[in-house]
Amino acid sequence: MDQKTKGLHYNYDLEQSNWMFKKGVNPIGCGKHNKTGNTFIVFMINKRYKELQELYKAEMLSKE
Repeated sequence: MDQKTKGLHYNYDLEQSNWMFKKGVNPIGCGKHNKTGNTFIVFMINKRYKELQELYKAEMLSKE
C-alpha cells in the first residue's frame, strides 16, 4: 500500500467531511474554489485520516 500519507487533502465532499468530523478528524481550514465556487474542507493527511477515508468508502459501498 503505497499511498500518500503526508500533505494536504482538499475535500469537496461535504458529507464525507462531516462524517470525518464526527469520527474525530479535525480540519485545518476551508475555502471556496475560485472558478466553480464549490466549498472545500482542508485536512492534513495522516495515518488516521487515510484509515477513516477507507472506512467511509467501505460504508458507502455497503449502503448501495
